[in-house]
Amino acid sequence: MSTPYTLSLAELVKGVSMFHKMHVPILGLVENMRAYTCPHCNHTSNVAAPEPLTQFLKEHALQLLGSLPLDPALAPAAEPAPPLLTTSPEHRCSQHFRKISHQVVHQLSNRPLHKINPFPKIVVEST
Repeated sequence: MSTPYTLSLAELVKGVSMFHKMHVPILGLVENMRAYTCPHCNHTSNVAAPEPLTQFLKEHALQLLGSLPLDPALAPAAEPAPPLLTTSPEHRCSQHFRKISHQVVHQLSNRPLHKINPFPKIVVEST
């Protein structure tokens, strides 16, 4: 999850690097606060230029799982309250969450199944 701002992407490089070092698979990126849609006229404006994020995804071979808009309806949903997806399933943000969850499921379904033994191999040697 990242915002489309260059400063956020600079921090994201550190996170991606850490995940690679720790061999943690990355399913993709969710972009937060991508655009704002005026509730009065429905005009949508991008909050930041899309080029830095597009370049970042390309450089790091990551997929964009989806984008969430800058929407006042999401703020109360972040508090201990019922999720927006359950209280307002037809809200445009709920639709974004559904699309992102489908992308996550798709990414997971394409991954090979393997079990990692969390315990180290212990060898007892006599001296």
